[in-house]
Amino acid sequence: LMKNKIISGRRYIRLIPYFTALTFLFFLLQCSETESPGEVVKNFYSTYLTTTASGLPGEKDLQILKPFFTSKLGSLLVNALREQNDFINKFPDEKPPLIEGDLFSSLFEGPTNFKIADTKINDESATVFVEFAYPDSLSDEKVFKWQDAVHLILEGKKWKISDIEYLGKWDFALRGRLTEILNSD
Repeated sequence: LMKNKIISGRRYIRLIPYFTALTFLFFLLQCSETESPGEVVKNFYSTYLTTTASGLPGEKDLQILKPFFTSKLGSLLVNALREQNDFINKFPDEKPPLIEGDLFSSLFEGPTNFKIADTKINDESATVFVEFAYPDSLSDEKVFKWQDAVHLILEGKKWKISDIEYLGKWDFALRGRLTEILNSD
């Protein structure tokens, strides 16, 4: 009886390298399942277009969108929302900053659809160029198109949006970057 226990124990010991290899393989598969920068941006805008956000996202929308952002960009948005709420409390009859207009693209009205145009990856940072479209309200046939750049970095082995660069070339397009707007408040 004791000999059988020793033999079965040895069988388990022989399986340890296999279990170790399987565990390592599982770990590698988990690492390879990291979304690409283009997928992160696509998922962000797909989610964003379903929110009610105009201007700075409210608390509910920000909670939905925050997982796409780096901790730094997420903090900037939370601080801007706090400052906006403070302004509303102090000056209830005045329009607070960042209450209107799209912050995540160059066009004030925001896009109605988008597609990923190009992605450039450089080690732990990436830039995803997004082509946006917005129907011209004066014409059923005319669609206004433009491109912006979304910057990402690897944070905790996941691609996260660190900034948005506004590339619109018309007179009233947002200029610069999202982080500059959020830091200027």
